[in-house]
Amino acid sequence: MDAQESAVGRGRRFRGALPKLALLTVGAFVGLGVAEVLLRFVGPSFPRMAIPDQHTGARLKPGMTGVWTKEGRASFRINSAGFRDLERAEQKPDDVFRIAVLGDSFIEALQVDRGDSVCALLDDLLNSGAPLVDGKRVEVLSFGVSGYGTAQQLLTLRHHARRYQPDLVVLAFFAGNDISDNSPELANYRVKPFFRWDGEQLVLDNSFQQDPDFIKSQQTTTHWKVALINSSRLVQLLLEMRDSRKRAAVAPAAEGPTVDDIAYVEPASPQWTAAWRVTEELIEQVNRETRQLPADFLLVTLSTDIQAHPLETVRDERLQRIGAADFGYFERRLQALADDQQIPLLQLGPVFVAEAARTGEFLHGFENNARGVGHWNHAGHQLAAREMAAAIRALAKQSDSK
Repeated sequence: MDAQESAVGRGRRFRGALPKLALLTVGAFVGLGVAEVLLRFVGPSFPRMAIPDQHTGARLKPGMTGVWTKEGRASFRINSAGFRDLERAEQKPDDVFRIAVLGDSFIEALQVDRGDSVCALLDDLLNSGAPLVDGKRVEVLSFGVSGYGTAQQLLTLRHHARRYQPDLVVLAFFAGNDISDNSPELANYRVKPFFRWDGEQLVLDNSFQQDPDFIKSQQTTTHWKVALINSSRLVQLLLEMRDSRKRAAVAPAAEGPTVDDIAYVEPASPQWTAAWRVTEELIEQVNRETRQLPADFLLVTLSTDIQAHPLETVRDERLQRIGAADFGYFERRLQALADDQQIPLLQLGPVFVAEAARTGEFLHGFENNARGVGHWNHAGHQLAAREMAAAIRALAKQSDSK
């Protein structure tokens, strides 16, 4: 067989394979399409919601809508300012008393529908019964963003929340990671602003703005990549599986205190000591800047999942591992700070502990994640809203009596 005959044979085989190749291609596309449709109806959703922010490092994408299933299951809508809240006019109406709530993922509350979140429930409670302030209705504005530490919450107050002229600022402090989030040495994610204590004052470190990852996040190609991810549940699932494997590969050994346990034990290293010092100074600074608005200030310490776990065996195992007598170190330390600085303080942890002991109910976690682990579920949000409403009403009465 000469070269010409060989080429003819190859051409025939190729033409004969084309229908099979086309059928396989069509089948693959149909399969992917079916998988995408099924995932949209019953499958998980892991959207990329963050956009770069020159002040806080990141915030939520304005106008974005979607479904969150990573923990719980809820629909979400981000307002034009980049927060999971209703649309709000910056100019406060004369008949409105505004409350700005600063916080992290507990306040953002993607795990439940907005109407079941602590801020929405708090709004309902304060607008029912006796008026909080005569002749005024209450608006509770949520400025919570996942991953924010106290530094970013202070910057949110400076560059976003203050524009809405709040009458009361609530700082929701989550000891589970806020302390480590305030430390460039301990934080899991470091492309964001930090404050350092120079011995006399807090000094803002905005060097994240020159970080290659932050610069890359602002590029058009990155925006298109994120848009592609958000358009496909299948792509989101594959990326989440990849990221889960990476997280599991770097998970620390469960012996002794970890970064997640920093709130429960006395600082045992220069990094932990510095993280606590900066955190306390940041809380004081949020208080000072709130008073200068002028507005009232309330510090609320949130419950942690292990602290409020209803199973004593689970709590005891964790205490034994970290070498602590209880989970109350951060509460005692912040109570001392509040007493010294005359900061109104609500500690939710003891309330959650008592409720879990009384009812045996899980106040953190969801069936699709793990009961007792993670963020507040519906019952947790309801309990937090009731306690915060009572504390705010008490603070309003105290202010009226002055």
